[in-house]
Amino acid sequence: MDAQVADSRPDRRIRRFSLAGLVIVLPLAIVLHSGGGVLDWLARRMASPVSVERGEEQAYGGARWRLTEISRMQGELPGTVLAVVQFEAVVDDPALLTSGGYCLVRLMDASGRRWLPQFRTEFKVREARPELAEKQRCMSFEGVSRGQTVGMAEVYMIPESAVDLTLSLNLAEMPDKGLVFR
Repeated sequence: MDAQVADSRPDRRIRRFSLAGLVIVLPLAIVLHSGGGVLDWLARRMASPVSVERGEEQAYGGARWRLTEISRMQGELPGTVLAVVQFEAVVDDPALLTSGGYCLVRLMDASGRRWLPQFRTEFKVREARPELAEKQRCMSFEGVSRGQTVGMAEVYMIPESAVDLTLSLNLAEMPDKGLVFR
């Protein structure tokens, strides 16, 4: 009985203070030892993307970007369609564009669902629309020159019910959130 009484008050208080201290010290240690990386990451996460109306150009990462078309084709599975997204970049600064890293493109709908490009459906789309064979995927911009227009196409498998599609475009190494084409 004496052991229980002795264990209860002071030990509980010490454990509570220790846990409260961890809540404060651990995040602080992570921020301090990251060399500012965590703060940069938080700043990028809180930055808002630039909203661009369909058909308009917007400068970003060494190029002027424009969404040219979103079209639909019959999907491979029941209740799905293939969304073919075509966009282009007119290169203003090749060094900045290539230093931006790889390109991340996501398709979103009005309810907030997101899709990544599909690689296995690309052949079917290019077979049905041969003009897309000349367009590259949004991956790397090595070897581009100033003034060059780079046409790109990505394919997404989405539900037939998806409406009000928007395209989100980010360069992996750019400090801001990128572009959203509405």
